[in-house]
Amino acid sequence: MPKSTFPAEHDRLVRQRDSLREIIESIGAELDLRSLLTRIVRLACELLDADDGAIGLYDEARGVIRTEAIFRMPEEELGAEMPPGVGLAGQVLITRAPVVLERYGMVPHPMRTELLENTVVGVPLFWRERLVGVFGLGARPPRRFGPADVETLALFGHHAAIAIENAHRHECEERRGERLRTLARIGSIITAGLEPEELLQRTADAIHERLGYPNVAIPLLDPQDPGTLVIGVLGGHYRHHIEPGMRQPVTQGIMGAAVRERRTQLVNDVAADPRYIRPPGAAGIRAELAVPILLGEETLGVLNVESGSPFDEEDQTALGVVADHLAVALRNARLFGQAQ
Repeated sequence: MPKSTFPAEHDRLVRQRDSLREIIESIGAELDLRSLLTRIVRLACELLDADDGAIGLYDEARGVIRTEAIFRMPEEELGAEMPPGVGLAGQVLITRAPVVLERYGMVPHPMRTELLENTVVGVPLFWRERLVGVFGLGARPPRRFGPADVETLALFGHHAAIAIENAHRHECEERRGERLRTLARIGSIITAGLEPEELLQRTADAIHERLGYPNVAIPLLDPQDPGTLVIGVLGGHYRHHIEPGMRQPVTQGIMGAAVRERRTQLVNDVAADPRYIRPPGAAGIRAELAVPILLGEETLGVLNVESGSPFDEEDQTALGVVADHLAVALRNARLFGQAQ
């Protein structure tokens, strides 16, 4: 390396160190995710002599990269979505590896035609081998990106991935706390000493309105015919599409399996499950979660929700708590009725 390049390289390393220090300090400060990622993009552009940049987050459920932070780009870029193969982010999404192009126009489906002559570099953002986003920069000619730029951008991207993961954890904790508060409110409804029918209806409405499940049903076993579920209580969209009083043998359906096996049934692809029974008027249903309402050795019914989005263990746990409350409340209502 010629001697004249040493000062320039030294200055670059100093600027890189200072930029990374600023990022690390920002991660610990109280900034929202977009503000923090925007700062990271700005610092990367300044350090690598880039004209513009963006960070997109990976939406795994939909398989797209959604732009979350930008620098020197039009505001309408925020929220833009790139599926695999579209734009620079779409190329990184396909390869899961850095992409360096002399011309943005070499991308098969460029998003911004006015930038076709710019050089671009994009790197994937991983958190413990899980893709969380894409970091991309662009620059006007004669600037060209090389291996050293990829290495530096990947270093910035590592800190961006930490920020994204921290934000997701904070969001999950907030959501978990809100769900616990909501479950407590639902518990107070269930223990309010209501008549069984009103108790079940208020619970179904609360599950829909407070927990956000679009379709709710709480069928109970017919005391005169324990092999049959009676769907008498509905919440959410099903109140408008299903006639209360429908009967279903416990030998059929996912709800029937919850009764027979006395354990929760979580199915995130109902189209591939031969047990699934599509309710009248239902559209866009992807997942079903059926939680048995158990009281000791007795099965009283099922707490059932259906949605166009997949369920997870948190959904299963939350509805399990509600089902336990319901079992006790139904027992108390039964004992009170007998006493009367």
